[in-house]
Amino acid sequence: MNWTAFFAAGMLIYGVYALGLFGMLLEREGKARRPDMLALILVGTLSLPALAVGLLVGWLE
Repeated sequence: MNWTAFFAAGMLIYGVYALGLFGMLLEREGKARRPDMLALILVGTLSLPALAVGLLVGWLE
């Protein structure tokens, strides 16, 4: 597998979670609380290792 597949998978995971959490924020009609933003930041941070692994594997191949 090349690095493009890992990069695409990481971006897909990030996009799905970010859109889901952002949709939850919009659902509350602007009544977003601090834990919602912290959850969004947490999910974004957890998706970064997937991208890093993809780039590392691509570089090692």
